[in-house]
Amino acid sequence: MHQSQPVSLLCLISELGKRQKVTAILEKHESLFTLVSYGKGTAGKKILNYLGLGETGKIIFIKLLPGAKAKELMNALDEGLQLDTPSHGIAFIADVDQVCFHRHIDCAGQTDGGSSTMPNESPYHLIFAVLNRGYAEEVMTAARAGGATGGTSLHAQGYGMASMQKFFGTTIAPEKEILMIVTEGETSTAVMDSIAKETGPETDACAVSFSIPISDVRGLHRVVKEA
Repeated sequence: MHQSQPVSLLCLISELGKRQKVTAILEKHESLFTLVSYGKGTAGKKILNYLGLGETGKIIFIKLLPGAKAKELMNALDEGLQLDTPSHGIAFIADVDQVCFHRHIDCAGQTDGGSSTMPNESPYHLIFAVLNRGYAEEVMTAARAGGATGGTSLHAQGYGMASMQKFFGTTIAPEKEILMIVTEGETSTAVMDSIAKETGPETDACAVSFSIPISDVRGLHRVVKEA
């Protein structure tokens, strides 16, 4: 198992109309890869009317980058988007615990973007499996073989394909799906290894995965016990 430098996940949720502005900021900062997805805000009509806003779509950026660069990018987004102003968006940073594509890598240690994390110290992990669109069922089958009980899929698009291909060492299709899988900490490595073995970069699914530690879960124990 290879020890790597700290890696962070930065997630930004902003109004759809700010995509170009956000992209301009992101392009100025080093990253391993970026995924873009779309959503819809849930603020009630009374709040929207009070703020003078109509219903707007949301754009979600999920960015993997060296841990030492995360805080720098967060500050740039805060300044450029004025995130301290209500309705201008929200961003957060989490330390990536493990990465798995051709091989499994632990991303341990202190990062500038968050607290110190060591692999498998947290009781639960959230695994992000990034795969070519249309292969979610195959990847979920591989994840279950490693001990996962279920997952949630959403559509995304890869951004900055050259850096993604350099990081993963393989050709990456831009149209992606993301499987989000919550597992117990002791199971996460087996799940990620199973995904890599059965549906990894050398297959049509071209799945790669990474995980972040989470501190508490409700609803998982019952599923695990009944499985």
